Amino acid sequence: MPVRFLVEEDAISASRPDQIASKLAHERLVRSWLNYGALIYNQENQRLIAAVENLPPDLRKMWQEALKSSKFRKISRRLGAAESAFDDIEKVIAENKDIKLICLEETRAHLYHLNENEYCRFSENQNVEFCRFDAVDRSSSFMNFSSIWGQMILARTPRAHIWTRWLEGFSDLSKHISIVDRYAGVNALERHGSGKVSGIEMYLRSLDSISESSVKKKILTIFTSDKANAEDLYGLLKKISSQFRKNLCSITLFVAPDREFSHVAHDRYIRFDATVVLIGNGLSILEEPICHANSTCSLSLDTNGQYENCVEKYLRPKSVLKQIL
Repeated sequence: MPVRFLVEEDAISASRPDQIASKLAHERLVRSWLNYGALIYNQENQRLIAAVENLPPDLRKMWQEALKSSKFRKISRRLGAAESAFDDIEKVIAENKDIKLICLEETRAHLYHLNENEYCRFSENQNVEFCRFDAVDRSSSFMNFSSIWGQMILARTPRAHIWTRWLEGFSDLSKHISIVDRYAGVNALERHGSGKVSGIEMYLRSLDSISESSVKKKILTIFTSDKANAEDLYGLLKKISSQFRKNLCSITLFVAPDREFSHVAHDRYIRFDATVVLIGNGLSILEEPICHANSTCSLSLDTNGQYENCVEKYLRPKSVLKQIL
């Protein structure tokens, strides 16, 4: 699950004698955030706004773009009664159980017993990790989450584990979700005909199971091939989605000629805003309580829009379009 973290305002604006090292520290934090994190912050926090404004021009621009861009996962909420969460950080931690990492300015790092040779330290109950601002990429939280990508999802991995470890966090935090799976449609029809749950149905069920989604009213788009009859698939997904629509505002189905998939979409993936999870076996890994085959699973960024523009926009005009929800 993407690492939900806080950053102390003073850590952002702190003056550091080595300007090159300071710039690299900011770049590492922002890159870790883009790849693997979700910033929890109060967007009306004037101390945060001032901290960013006081940065050198290149760093100020980087932070301002990150705070505005939908490519960076953000959770905006009021954090305690004080303007800054760090005015009463213990209370904020107690009230926000999803915080996993807190990035600290040097002075406060010492208060949390981080000595000069430590990058990070967990709280006594092991629920929250504290780290220095310039060492966020060395934190256990970020290193552990980054380590799961590029590895196999092994046969006999429980479906519940696949959902919680690889898919739930991005599903929760994303507004636009695109499923590109050449065989998902035909698999759904075949399994429904046999009285079995399909990967698409299980994904919709799992998405619906998120009780308090961080991003409401998600927009889901499904691309699959005409190995599945478009009308039959539309009818099936219409029925399924009527039961599992709590976190969705729309579902759009594109059924493209199978030959077109061979041109642009050999890989099966789910795009969560600008984050792409490539899954070798596609949604079929969710069909059974225990997956039956190894599957590759890797993470990519669509920061330049290659997946959206070169795959999804290519398939749209060539497809039969069905508005399910």
